[in-house]
Amino acid sequence: MVELLEIIGKLTARVDALERENKQLRQDNEQLRSENEALRTENDRLKKRIDELERKSKKYVAPYSREQPKADPKPPGRHAGQGPFVSKQRPTREQVTRVVDVTLRNCCVCGAELRAFKTDFAFITALPAAPPQVTEYHLKVGRCEVCGQDVRATHPEVAADQRGASAHRLSAEVYCLAHSLHYDLGIPVRKVPEVLRLTTGLSISQSALTRDALRVTRKAGVLHQQYQQLRDN
Repeated sequence: MVELLEIIGKLTARVDALERENKQLRQDNEQLRSENEALRTENDRLKKRIDELERKSKKYVAPYSREQPKADPKPPGRHAGQGPFVSKQRPTREQVTRVVDVTLRNCCVCGAELRAFKTDFAFITALPAAPPQVTEYHLKVGRCEVCGQDVRATHPEVAADQRGASAHRLSAEVYCLAHSLHYDLGIPVRKVPEVLRLTTGLSISQSALTRDALRVTRKAGVLHQQYQQLRDN
């Protein structure tokens, strides 16, 4: 009887040990499942990142390529039913700044004499070739015979402190165009001087644009006053 009880006790202890071991295995299995799921998620994220980097590396070759061409691509150009077809409007007489008369050649390819019976009109609109307009102001400076103070003549287009190293300045229209290129069209401010040089021939630095933007937006500036008026209304 004692031996039977010992055997039952050993079997019970063995069953408890197996249950604990089974429980531990289940916990380890659940942990492995969670880690496996996390690895799958990370693997998918890395695959997407690799695809994105590969597309970016090809952006200079084919920036809008979908890699797989369409089976039935549409032909380029305007398609039927997509609105009326219109050509570029011809300029008005006031917009024409130069007229070139083109004469007929002496004879036809067959050797017969040609007789003009009508005139065809063709137009080409180009960028203005004129250099930037530079105005030179001659401001007379006088000296008081009583106190000896120098007095300079004034002009509404010339600032009072516009002298010496700052005697040459750009007009407000130039700064407005530069700020419009940056703030309206989104051209980086470091590229705006090159755009102005290519299109207008003007020479301006990036720091000059930044200083002017800070000047017009400070509390005493015009833009700040208009902003306050809009807020008050």
